[in-house]
Amino acid sequence: MSSDELIFTRALADELIPFSINFNEDGEISGLSRMLFQVWKIKENDDLIAVRQRLQISRPFAGDLQHAYLNELSGMIIHLHLSGMESTVIRGQIYVKPDGWLFTGFPKISTIGELENIGIQLSELPLHTAMGELLIANEASKASLEDAQVQANKITRSNNMLGQLNERFERFVPTAILENIGIHSPLDVKLGRYVETEKAVMFADLRSFTSLSEQLKAGEIFTIINQYLNCTVPAIEAHGGYVVQYLGDGIMALFPGGTTQAIHAAIAMQHSLHDSLNAQSDFPHNLRMSIGIHEGPVALGIVGNETRWDASIIADVVNTSARIESMTRVLGGDILVSREFLDNSGQRDEFQIRELGAHQIRGRQAQLELVEILDSLDDEQRQSRSVTAADFAEGLQRYRDGDLYAAMSSFSRVLSVVAQDHAALYYLGRISQRLQGLPG
Repeated sequence: MSSDELIFTRALADELIPFSINFNEDGEISGLSRMLFQVWKIKENDDLIAVRQRLQISRPFAGDLQHAYLNELSGMIIHLHLSGMESTVIRGQIYVKPDGWLFTGFPKISTIGELENIGIQLSELPLHTAMGELLIANEASKASLEDAQVQANKITRSNNMLGQLNERFERFVPTAILENIGIHSPLDVKLGRYVETEKAVMFADLRSFTSLSEQLKAGEIFTIINQYLNCTVPAIEAHGGYVVQYLGDGIMALFPGGTTQAIHAAIAMQHSLHDSLNAQSDFPHNLRMSIGIHEGPVALGIVGNETRWDASIIADVVNTSARIESMTRVLGGDILVSREFLDNSGQRDEFQIRELGAHQIRGRQAQLELVEILDSLDDEQRQSRSVTAADFAEGLQRYRDGDLYAAMSSFSRVLSVVAQDHAALYYLGRISQRLQGLPG
C-alpha cells in the first residue's frame, strides 16, 4: 500500500456519510452508520435482520422497504424510518454499488432544537457536512423572522391604534361631510376649504325637553339624550343621510341622495321614537319630536380659527328648515316640509299629506307653503286627519280667497271632530285677528 492510499475504515465512513445504510446484494442491511444507531435508538449488537424488517418507506410511497425496490428507487429522494418511529425520518437517496446499495441522507429536521430532540448535538455533526451550517442559518433566519414578526406586530398595533383614532375622529366629524367637501383623509383638511352643492336639510328637536330637563339631574339628561339619539340617528343613516351637528336635544342632518330619502328617514325616526324608546317598560318618559325639512343650495366647509376647526354648513336652507321645525309648535304635526321641497321630489303622492297654507317664516321675505306629512302619526290621528280633510282643505281655500266667515265655519267643523287640531285653531285665531282689524 502506498503512503497516500486511503484506508476506508468504518470510523472514516461515519465521518464522511454520518447517516447511511449499507445493503448487500441480497438487499439485507450489512451496516449502519453510528449516528443512525443513535437516531433510531438501536443497540450496536441488535440483529440487523430485525432492523431490516422494521425499515419503512414513506416517500415516494408508504410501505415496507422491499429488496426489489432498491434498484427502482435509486437516484430518487426517499424518506426512511423504522416502524414505531415515524417522527424520526431520514431523507436521502439510494446509490448502486458493485456489491449492493448504499442509502445516505440526513434527518428530516430544520432547527437545532429538533436535532437535539433526536439525541444529537450540533457539535457532533461532521464539519464537512452542510447540515450544521443549514441549521445555523435556519436559526439565524428564525431569529430574524421573529424580530420581523415583533416589528410587524408593532406596526399592526400602530395601525390598529391609527384605525381607532380615525374611527373616533369620524364620530366627531362624519366621513360623509368631508367627502362631500372633497376631503378623503383627515390630513387633507384645511381651514376655509368649502364646496357649494344642493342638499335636503333636516332639523329635528325634542318638544318640551327644557321643561323635562328642569326636573332631572345633569347625568339623567345626558342619558335620555343619548338614548333618544341612539334610537333616531340610525334611521337617518339608513336612508342615506348623516348628522352634521348635535344641538343639545336637536339634530341637524343632510341628505345628499334626494328629498324622498329625507322624508322616509323622518317617518322612520318618529316610528322608532314612539315604538322603540317610548314603548320600553323601563323608560319613564314620553318623548315627542318635531321635524322640519327644506331643500336648497348649501355651502359645506371648514370653519374656525387656528386652534379649533369644525365642519359646518352655511346656507339659507339651514335657517329655513329650522324655522319650519319650529312651526310645529304653532301648526301641530310631527313632520313639516316646505311644499317647494315636496314638489321637487316628484313623488308627493307617495306620502299622506295635509297642506297647511302659506306662512311667514322668520328670516324670509316671501311666505312659504308648508305641508304636514301624516305617515308617522298613529292610526287614530291619521283617521281624524282623514275625516276632517275636506273641511280643513275648504277652510284653507276660503281663507286664501278672503271669505273669512266661510273659512271660520269650515275650521270650526274640524274642531268639532278634533278639538285640539292645532292648525285649525291657528287659522281661527288668524281669522279672529283679521275680523278685528288686527294684522294677521
